[in-house]
Amino acid sequence: MHFTINTVREINRQIEDDLPGLISESEAVYYREIDALCDLIRAHDAYKIILLAGPSGSGKTTTAHILCQHLTAMGRPAQVVSLDDFYAEDDAVPRLPNGERDIESVHALDLETIRTCFAELCQNGVSDMPIFDFMTKRRSKQTRRISIENGGIVVVEGLHALNPHIYENLPAENLFRIYISVNDKIFFSDGSLALSSRQMRLVRRISRDAVYRGSDIESTMKMWTGVVAGEEKYLYCFKDTADYQFSTLIRYEPAVFRDIVLPMMHAVDPKTENYEYVMRTAHALEKFHAIDPGLVPKNSLLREFIAQDES
Repeated sequence: MHFTINTVREINRQIEDDLPGLISESEAVYYREIDALCDLIRAHDAYKIILLAGPSGSGKTTTAHILCQHLTAMGRPAQVVSLDDFYAEDDAVPRLPNGERDIESVHALDLETIRTCFAELCQNGVSDMPIFDFMTKRRSKQTRRISIENGGIVVVEGLHALNPHIYENLPAENLFRIYISVNDKIFFSDGSLALSSRQMRLVRRISRDAVYRGSDIESTMKMWTGVVAGEEKYLYCFKDTADYQFSTLIRYEPAVFRDIVLPMMHAVDPKTENYEYVMRTAHALEKFHAIDPGLVPKNSLLREFIAQDES
């Protein structure tokens, strides 16, 4: 199957004509990118730490784990380290002018511990990493020993993974930096924008928050303003420092999210924050033919955002 420009009409046509082909080729595009990335990393024995950053809803967690699986299968044993485990304890998180915790700030992370742990990995190949308990907002008494001896590698994922505060004390030859996002747009037939990258990420977040975090759409929409502001302030300025960038858009995904997210969107109170933005997104989703989420492969990136297939 050959993909043309991303339009609602073309995606719907492919759903009608060859849905299995659309799904398989869309997934193959993503996995070809993963394999190309693995080839680049494997070509450099000096790489010890892969820094993987992206905005909310980009698929950082799943991509980090898939990348590790493929690297390990190719002979470079790899493990994921999440920057979330380095969050500072609640009373040490900086505050916004309104008094709320600025959880999007790079200074909400324990930068000293990050630098110490990653330096130990580069120098000695072993480090005991913290584990953060999000229920208590405190660091667990337990730690996680990470070893990259004998050619191993770690993939560090998080919003701030490209921020120099994270790696400025580390040897440059040991680092490889990746930026991922949806990074593609979908258009209507007249050339007008149907779904932006940011809208697709919001759709993913609404679905994931409902399925895995028990959060209603109003909570996600309220948080979205702060999430976007944090990305603008702390992420995009480092995007061009990445050694590799790629898009995680799965071409058929709006059709999967259509029937998952639309009922939630249509039930939103008009007084809810970001209401008009969500309604524009809903208008675009309505134009897609629906795809049963059960048809999404178990190894798809989209499984980070929709319920797991129990069959």
